[in-house]
This record gives sequence, structure tokens and C-alpha cells, in this order.
Amino acid sequence: MGPIIDGTEVDAGGILGMDRTDVYKGKRVLVVEDDIFIGMDIADAVERVGGIVYGPVTDRDSATKIASFGDIDCAIIDFNLGLRNSVKLAEYCCENDIPCVCYTGDSKAARKANMQKFALVIEKPTKPTLVLEKLAERMQATDSSR
Repeated sequence: MGPIIDGTEVDAGGILGMDRTDVYKGKRVLVVEDDIFIGMDIADAVERVGGIVYGPVTDRDSATKIASFGDIDCAIIDFNLGLRNSVKLAEYCCENDIPCVCYTGDSKAARKANMQKFALVIEKPTKPTLVLEKLAERMQATDSSR
């Protein structure tokens, strides 16, 4: 079975081809994840493609402060952050043209909370490279609409 993105199984082939790796060079990527090991995995993947990692941040309030003051370019956001969800953070990103994806182990709850209005919902486990590929697509779409 392949990764689940927005409730649909997708093919994981061709992840982060040469046309996508330049997207992250020098970009500031906010990583919001309360599981430190997953957060470090994502952060490592971002650094390997030339991105600058802000995080991993483990709570919504700190992440929102960084997003509002940190001049970030994009974000990878876990849905469940302790006892709170991250919908407001994703909404903030959307309102401020900050491309983001929601990387979660609870995609049903994320969709029920309408997270898909603000971020592409990617179900765990999915390889960090695929998460970056999908975020790169959103970054390029945002750049072309500006």
C-alpha cells in the first residue's frame, strides 16, 4: 500500500527529482511535530535538500510565534500537538501565503476539523522525501500565483 494523501493512496515513485531539490535551497522551513524523532527525521530531510530548519517545534503556541515573527517560507505541521490541534496554525499560514502541509497520524480527525481547507493532509507513515515533494508542489503553486 502506498502513502495516503488527502484520503487517496498515491504512487511514491520519482520523489524529489532534480527539478524539485532547488526549491528548498535557502528556504526557511518551519517543522512542527510533537514526536521529536519524526521531527528530527523531517528536519534532516529538509537540510539534505538545502533548506533552513526552524524547529522541530513541539507545540502550537511556539510554532505560531515563530510563524508570525520568523519570516518562514513554508511549514510542515503535525495535526495533533499534545492535547491541541494545529488547525489555527495552518489557517494562519494559509492567510499569509505560507505554503504548508499537514503530516499526521490522525488524518480522519484532521479532515473532520477541516484541515484540508488550509493544508494538504499527508498520513503517517510517509517518507519525509514524499512530504517534501508535496510541499514543493505547493510552494511552486504559491510562487506562480504571486
